[in-house]
Amino acid sequence: MESGLDSKDLKAEVERLSQALARSEGNVAAERTFLQMILDAAPESIMVIGMDYRLRLLNRAARKNAPQCQDVDELDCCDLHCYQVSHHRDTPCVGDYPCPLKMVERTRTAVTVEHVHFDAQDCPRTMEVIAVPILGEDGKLQGIIESSRDITNRKRVEADLERKSERLDYLASHDRLTGLPNRALLTDRLEQALARGRRGGQLVAALCLDLDRFNFINESLGHGVGDALLKKVARRLKRLVRESDTVARLAGDEFVLVVDDLDDAPAASRVARKILVALERPAIVDGHEIHIRGSIGLCLSDEDSADADGMVRNAGAALYAAKQEGGGLRQYSKGLKARSKSYILLEAALHHAIERDQLRLHYQPQVALADSKRIIGVEALLRWEHPDLGMVSPGEFIPIAEESGQIVPVGDWVLEQACRQFRRWQELGIAPPIMAVNISARQFRQAGFRRKVEKVLERTGMEAKHLELEITERVIMHDVDEVVATLVALDELGVQISIDDFGTGYSSLAYLKRFPLDRLKVDRSFVMDISTDPNDAAITKAIIGLAHSLNLTVLAEGVEYEEQAQFLREIGCEDAQGYLFARPMAPEDVETMLRDSLAAAA
Repeated sequence: MESGLDSKDLKAEVERLSQALARSEGNVAAERTFLQMILDAAPESIMVIGMDYRLRLLNRAARKNAPQCQDVDELDCCDLHCYQVSHHRDTPCVGDYPCPLKMVERTRTAVTVEHVHFDAQDCPRTMEVIAVPILGEDGKLQGIIESSRDITNRKRVEADLERKSERLDYLASHDRLTGLPNRALLTDRLEQALARGRRGGQLVAALCLDLDRFNFINESLGHGVGDALLKKVARRLKRLVRESDTVARLAGDEFVLVVDDLDDAPAASRVARKILVALERPAIVDGHEIHIRGSIGLCLSDEDSADADGMVRNAGAALYAAKQEGGGLRQYSKGLKARSKSYILLEAALHHAIERDQLRLHYQPQVALADSKRIIGVEALLRWEHPDLGMVSPGEFIPIAEESGQIVPVGDWVLEQACRQFRRWQELGIAPPIMAVNISARQFRQAGFRRKVEKVLERTGMEAKHLELEITERVIMHDVDEVVATLVALDELGVQISIDDFGTGYSSLAYLKRFPLDRLKVDRSFVMDISTDPNDAAITKAIIGLAHSLNLTVLAEGVEYEEQAQFLREIGCEDAQGYLFARPMAPEDVETMLRDSLAAAA
């Protein structure tokens, strides 16, 4: 029986099928061209990789990195393996660079890794590689789509920022003259020693040391000799204690030693007496034979001191008693501070300072360094005018207020009065943009502190955006989660938050990034010699760089000379306050400056 198609019909059928195949191939080619256009439009390097590591597709960005793909069609690159394009090597990824294809094959999910790829000039670039699985209809892995983003510059910036942060941490936690731990690091180490002592049932001793006649030596032989003597004393003290113990310098000739793992009180006394004997050996400094003696206040961890601050404070009280008695060693005991007549008198008088209308607020203007006539805010500063004692220094009564707990009602009074004063200036049309108020640690840690601030704003009629609350660096570094919650609540209220005395604490970059802050205030101790002391300059530059990386503004405190202001301008500091611009003043005196500032801006 003959076929149903004769030769003519067969030829026609073959022609029809050939045309259909050509159309199909044309459609596939068009779809591939369209897909290639889409891939080439992407800025990231994209490669489609088969299970044999061979390239199925790659875009223009990927071809630029492969010397083999220069000046050739993309189809000619598809005979290459992925590692030839990315790593310029002839074997798959191993060692430090896990293979994305193998990782996807193992996990069956998208993966992200960091690789070092090489560009067409064979220069290494750090890439963030995302590999996504390609699955067939049967669920079998056919290959991956790999996209790579160049993060070289970002990693470089992050590394630089981390180095600066580490340097800032060191400078901020160590004494610049001696290299010893400062107060912040001392507190941290003493807290750790106390925790170990509680676990092991052993004592910890804090020894507060002061050099007798140091001021006389400093003034007679010069500050250079005084500094060299302090360095020599620091080295001598470190040799006298174990490596696990801590020797810190707080200020001037005041040192604190932390000695732990003690069995009893006599062991601590023996260490203290050994130090006093060693200090009596003459010190040769710049050709001068200097004879010094020391006084030590000793506090043990079982003596009325629950924390590091309490121990140092009690050791300081014992030191004061030792010096009053002519030097030597004095151990703290309960009631030692209470025997100080001036302390008792001040504490009692402070209890009645508010009700007897003895407290005053002075205000120190804050200015823009770009135009020092433009006042950008004022800081409220507390003064105590006692009818018998006269003007009591804040350095005398603020520590008493903090220790006795009176800092809370006093701080509340300051906040309310500052907000009322701002509203009075606002009604006169001369209010500055910001009223800055210092907040103590006890105030800040009160339950419901945010609500208390809100009520003050409601009573006074002051808008939250004009109020800046200043908290110290040490406050934010304790109970970080609780601090974050309080700061977030205040931020939601609309008030500004600044960190006061920044650089004197022990803060971490990782923590700072969590806080909703607006401004950092550089401590006056760094500003004092900023134009002549490379260490102060380095710390201040680092603080400004850190602040700007976190989108914060910077205000320098204690600016007294034009040289300081000019240096701060040059390194990018926005604002400042200090005697160069204005001293703290009574409200009526500030009003004159506020009017002048408005007139200059008009």
